Amino acid sequence: MEYAIDEILKTDLKKGQRHLVLCDNLAGQTKKSNPSFSKLLLTQCGADVWNLLAQCTDEIQVVDAGFGALVKRFTEDVQMEWLQDEVNWAEWTGPNLSASRRRVLLTLWYGEGYERACNSYDFEKVFDRCGSNLTADGSGDSLIKLQGLEEFSFDLEDAQRDAMTGEMPQGNSDVADADAATLNEHAADCSDNSEVEELSENDGTDDEDGGCTTDEEEGQPFMCPPEFQVALPCPDEKNLAGMAFAHRWEEGWFMGKIVRKVTFSNNSNQNGMFACKYPDCRTEKFHDLYPEDYGNTKVWVALKAV
Repeated sequence: MEYAIDEILKTDLKKGQRHLVLCDNLAGQTKKSNPSFSKLLLTQCGADVWNLLAQCTDEIQVVDAGFGALVKRFTEDVQMEWLQDEVNWAEWTGPNLSASRRRVLLTLWYGEGYERACNSYDFEKVFDRCGSNLTADGSGDSLIKLQGLEEFSFDLEDAQRDAMTGEMPQGNSDVADADAATLNEHAADCSDNSEVEELSENDGTDDEDGGCTTDEEEGQPFMCPPEFQVALPCPDEKNLAGMAFAHRWEEGWFMGKIVRKVTFSNNSNQNGMFACKYPDCRTEKFHDLYPEDYGNTKVWVALKAV
């Protein structure tokens, strides 16, 4: 904390500004386990604390994006340089080297290795790549390249995720907005409305989630309500988040909202699926929204307001 007070200065802030400190989910750094930590940073440094997503250290922590390994490599170089001196070698391998002296040497080597790493490391670039320089308007998102993730995307609803699990809060009512209310009116009976437009002739396959039927002969085709129209052609999956949609289950068609594509979940079976919210359901449902299953006689359709 003393280091933070010396380095994170209130005097650097303009009126209305605050610093932002990104921290791991260590017990000593979370508001739940150690509220005095964030309180001191706020009062002494004018800084807010944001705890990064747990179990994602390798992907989003700057120190794990090469810097830690670089410090170790430079520290080994410093150690080898020191040991090449015959006097130093004799001391290190001799019988009289005390534990305290050994600890002092290790600290000096690490300190020099750290300085060399800092002089050769592009911190700003790596902060961009790890997502630590996120902007409110989304500028710079294209610079985010997380390890093991082909593509990064973010919307406002992602800000509601639990910082420990990455999941949306249970009972989230934000989806029940005006569009969701309209969807709810038609969810019970969406087969008595406007004329059906044929979208696809491809046969589907059973959806592993929710027992959804995809056989054209086993269910009624989707009849789009007059307030919406079916998006044609099938939207790219990058554009699905936030869209209204209709999905066919064994009982018929139900309308809701596509919230996001799941890229990291404690339940690995959900990765790659789309989290969807239905107005009459407090929890999210997860679907594989494949383009080949798209169509009013198939499994799902995306909707846009007229």
